[in-house]
Parts: sequence; structure tokens; C-alpha cells
Amino acid sequence: MKNYLDISKEEIIFILKQTNKCILALSNNHQPYLIPMYYQLYLEEDKIIIKMKNENKGKKLEYLKNNSLVSLIFEYGNWGKINTITANGEAKLEEDLIIIKVNDISGRQYYR
Repeated sequence: MKNYLDISKEEIIFILKQTNKCILALSNNHQPYLIPMYYQLYLEEDKIIIKMKNENKGKKLEYLKNNSLVSLIFEYGNWGKINTITANGEAKLEEDLIIIKVNDISGRQYYR
């Protein structure tokens, strides 16, 4: 018996507007790196753009310079029902921001 439901893009966008935290997943030379981040959501002509503050130092900057492909994980809900969203995209560094254009996104609502 399945304990989840796939959620629509409209529901995904609604959920992304309810929270501001995610996990940013990077990779460099086959070495993964995951870091919790705060984000801002932007919608531009049916495209999802995620912007994150960057201090222009540290491991994530090194990883992004070598590989701009990233993944994101978002979670929202409580123990009885949790929404999990995964996204893939390409990041670029712009001044003190990481800007991610989401290429692929999907979500599921898990329940007990």
C-alpha cells in the first residue's frame, strides 16, 4: 500500500511559498556536499527561480565554480503529513547571491 500522493506543480509552488528553508546539494569531483540554506522564491514566466544569500567564501563557492548543477530538497508539514519536494537546476553566482534556475521539480505528500 502506497503511503504518498504525487503533488501538482501548483501545489508545489504553494508549498514553496510557505517555507524559506531547503537543503542545497552540490558536487565536486564526485564528492557530494549538502548544506541547509534559506531561500527566496521567484516565478518568472512559468519558471521557478530560487535565490540564496552567499557570503562569497567557503566550500559551496568552490563547488559551484567547478560544477553549476545543483539539487534542492524542501520539506514542509508535520509528522502526520509531510510534503517533500526535490528539484534540479543550474546555479550562477551573482554578487552576493546564488541564483538557481530550476529545470526539473517534483513533489510528494507522505502520510502515515
